Amino acid sequence: MLDIDATTRAKLRASGSLVLDQDGDEVFAGLSLAESLFFWEWEKDPDDGHASAEAALYLELKHKHLVARSAGLLGDSSTSI
Repeated sequence: MLDIDATTRAKLRASGSLVLDQDGDEVFAGLSLAESLFFWEWEKDPDDGHASAEAALYLELKHKHLVARSAGLLGDSSTSI
């Protein structure tokens, strides 16, 4: 489970950002559990001096998440999340 307080978890679920994957793990829409763990750690503290490779990975995951989240909000059944 992601280390997210109850209030934030409720907001993320309501916005379609946080979902349960096929294994029942809490993940960010469009991301695997490992990707979600990395993504959330970055989101919690974006200014902690991450390496540029980590910044590139974060941006890639952010894009992947936003595409999946948008598809989910639009009801696009061709996109699996």
